[in-house]
Amino acid sequence: MLRRQIGTLFLVICLILTTVPAVLGAQNTITVNAPSGSDAQTAINNAINSAASGATSSNPGYVLLGAGTYKINAPIILKSNVILKGAGDSTIIFATSSVCNSEGSPAYVFGLEVSNVEVSNLQFKSEATGPSDGGHGDYRNCIKLTSSTNSKVHDILFTRYLYGDGVRIGDSSGIEVYNCRMKSSGHDGVAFLSGTRDSRMYNCYVEVQTNTGVRVDNCANIEVDHNTFTGSAGSGWCCVELENTLTNVNVHHNIMHDYKGSSSSAGVGNWNAKGSINVYDNVMWNVSPYIEVGSGTNILGPSDHSVENWVAKGYGYGSIGNSLTAGTEIKETEVATTNDQTTVNDNTVTETASAGTETKETEVPTTNDQTTVNDNTVTETASAGTETRETEVPMTNDRTTVNDNTVTETASAGTETKETEVATTNDRTIVNDNTVTETASAGTETASEQEVKAEKVSNATGIVIDNRLREASPDTVYQDKVYIDIGGRPGVGKYRDLLLFDLSEYNNAENISNATLSLYWYYPDGRERPEDAVVEIYRPAKTWNQENVTWNSRDNGVLWTQPGGDWFDMNNVSQGDAPYATITLNGTDIPDNRYYELNVTDLVKEYVSDEYENTGFLIKTRSENADYVAFYSSEIEDENKRPILNIEEKAVA
Repeated sequence: MLRRQIGTLFLVICLILTTVPAVLGAQNTITVNAPSGSDAQTAINNAINSAASGATSSNPGYVLLGAGTYKINAPIILKSNVILKGAGDSTIIFATSSVCNSEGSPAYVFGLEVSNVEVSNLQFKSEATGPSDGGHGDYRNCIKLTSSTNSKVHDILFTRYLYGDGVRIGDSSGIEVYNCRMKSSGHDGVAFLSGTRDSRMYNCYVEVQTNTGVRVDNCANIEVDHNTFTGSAGSGWCCVELENTLTNVNVHHNIMHDYKGSSSSAGVGNWNAKGSINVYDNVMWNVSPYIEVGSGTNILGPSDHSVENWVAKGYGYGSIGNSLTAGTEIKETEVATTNDQTTVNDNTVTETASAGTETKETEVPTTNDQTTVNDNTVTETASAGTETRETEVPMTNDRTTVNDNTVTETASAGTETKETEVATTNDRTIVNDNTVTETASAGTETASEQEVKAEKVSNATGIVIDNRLREASPDTVYQDKVYIDIGGRPGVGKYRDLLLFDLSEYNNAENISNATLSLYWYYPDGRERPEDAVVEIYRPAKTWNQENVTWNSRDNGVLWTQPGGDWFDMNNVSQGDAPYATITLNGTDIPDNRYYELNVTDLVKEYVSDEYENTGFLIKTRSENADYVAFYSSEIEDENKRPILNIEEKAVA
């Protein structure tokens, strides 16, 4: 999410409340630090009221809660157009058993008739000690939204144990709950209640306790997708509860596994449910019964019980969110090597000058069982004039590349001999054997060359950066996902991606003969799509910050001119439709778990020549309608599936 620059005007509001205006357009940003008392909601509510003044949906106010425990004895009251954001799991909202236990105070964070609010990056704790401390979800909920619209709850940890619902939503519309980890709740993890419509729960990890993982009751147009439900507390009765009259409720791409309840251990449970209910493309094992209501095809009782494997196939928590499995974050950095390759630079140089000898041995950063060693030995002598070089340079796809250059120089005779074995490609070995004889006094030159296409193939060095841009979550940063996705999903929105490779080691564009971007296609697994996915590559118009880039913004407080990213096409036309590279994945094609290549030579050469600043690649599909596909990102644990930029260079004579 957005990180805000803090201004310099400090106002003490209450206890340890600090108010800081931030110069981000007209946005008002207020920072609150955890007070020592038990009424932290006073300071927070004062901050929310102040931030709400003058705030609009397009220019919201921000209340930022620093790390610490905020003990409350009354609700935190939300206001329209205000974003309440903590510092992550280190920002804790804590309440005792008697707090928010009445109709007028039904939740620790409460929004009544609010719009365009956002609550994120918090942890909730209470005095509850077990499942039996829970109630019916009427009161003591963590977050409750009533008669509210267009709001988000995300990136929150609901820890053991809690009294009521994690997120309780009633008579509201346009509510999104995502990227949450629900280790327990005293009733439902998420509840969509009577009158709620056009809302969604996705990419959440839920351990069911007391009642259900999610309950949908008398609602319309509700999506419950890409969540993981489990639980061994021996309480509750189902992962997903469908109740009473429902219209267009879709439960799909969830994982429900190893759940043990009390009265039942159902995957999808039925409580007088009727209407249009679709339950499809879910994976379930060790739940019983599997599905009590709803139509559709699902994967029931598979032999593969690996959650990680199913996430990689596009199911459950982590398949479209922030982590690979519950509570796991994967970050790996690749240097010059790929696919368990070892890269060694071993340069031995002997030059005649006097007696001086210099030896250097350096071990540089290694990643993923890769070892990179620079071992340079330099010997200088006055008259011998012999130079020997042996180099093993970066490899790609289990290829070994060795440069072995032997150079003999004599001041009077002037004889130079070079023998070079350069980069191998696809198990081919390319050898240059050049012999040159020079005599300084005679001024004659003879040459005998036996050459086989002198090229060097290497990965672009440096860190691969990739970010997702998601229209349905226009202000959310998607940086550390195991996949990148493009295209459009009807009823959800468009998806685009940004990739950036470090090209600083390349300084001569004319030497580049080919550059190929390889993306590993894996999703949607085993299924066709209504439309062809015509993948296109464009040049981002300006630099973007991986920590802050979203559908709406390229950096903290810096909006794209066009939501979804600004670009130039190969003709330097802004938002043009002539891509630098394109491939077509036919709608009838099923992902075959392999690399697909796009020729990005022209764009890479423009970057290397400094014609344009290296802003990376913007990837999208042409139609962005019913053509959604996904590739693995640089965050996938299997390094053989990450994006690769292969660059071929002509050998330098």
